[in-house]
Amino acid sequence: MVDLRLFEVPRSRRLSGLALLVVIALTSGCAASSPSIAPASSPTRGPAASLPTEASTESPSTESTVPSTSPAASMAPPPGSEPPHDPLLNEIVVTVSDELRVRSQPRVSEDSIKYDPVLPLGTELLVLDGPVIGSGYTWYKVDPVAFAGLTGPGYGWVAMAGKDGEQWIALADSEPADVSLAKADVPRAAADPAAGIRMAASVNSFGLDLHRGLLADEALGLSDSNVVFSPTSIAIALAMARAGAKGDTAAEMDAVLRSESWDELASGVNALESAVTSRNATWQDGEGKRS
Repeated sequence: MVDLRLFEVPRSRRLSGLALLVVIALTSGCAASSPSIAPASSPTRGPAASLPTEASTESPSTESTVPSTSPAASMAPPPGSEPPHDPLLNEIVVTVSDELRVRSQPRVSEDSIKYDPVLPLGTELLVLDGPVIGSGYTWYKVDPVAFAGLTGPGYGWVAMAGKDGEQWIALADSEPADVSLAKADVPRAAADPAAGIRMAASVNSFGLDLHRGLLADEALGLSDSNVVFSPTSIAIALAMARAGAKGDTAAEMDAVLRSESWDELASGVNALESAVTSRNATWQDGEGKRS
């Protein structure tokens, strides 16, 4: 029979052993639930000197705290860095200056070819690219919408404005800032019916001569064709140009329009135009139907 008293431990030692077991258990539990801690290279010990290593891979539920990014997201520009949209890009603009030059490059230099012919006032252009700053100008790459004959590929670069600020191209549905409408607030003169009758006779004579000239012009090739035109519209347009003519030009225009002077022509056009615009644009056919 074994004497159990041989295995008895003094009370003070038993308490010390129990405390040691508790410390070992707590230490083991912390090590199993926390990331491993690498010893610091510095002789200083403590949490401030400890460097964390990779997270423990023992637990499959551990999630990475670093967000994943796709290649597209990593290549996207940061917010606010996108260039502002230019209001002229992919829009139709028109030339607001005569003889606008088209170039092969957005600059004035030897390698920038000058395309011919130049663009007249009111030419519509589709904006393909730009703006580009070169040689002190702002350039846009354009393709003329209804204008052919340019040397080169048919499209090129035009400057938006001159160095003095004069605008050369503008949006088709807007007016340049430096262009305004001049209007004279003058009451229209009273129409003289007699002057209107004389003007109508002059327009008839002018229209017949114009018709004969069109048929006789071999370059037009209209001798065997039906020719329709409005002599009144042509005569009124010529009369507007006659208002600014002088000297031999004025005399030649008076002869063409069958008029003795500007006063006579102005009075006759005023009366004729008033009579034409007063019509209601309806007519009655042989069966009495009005249209």
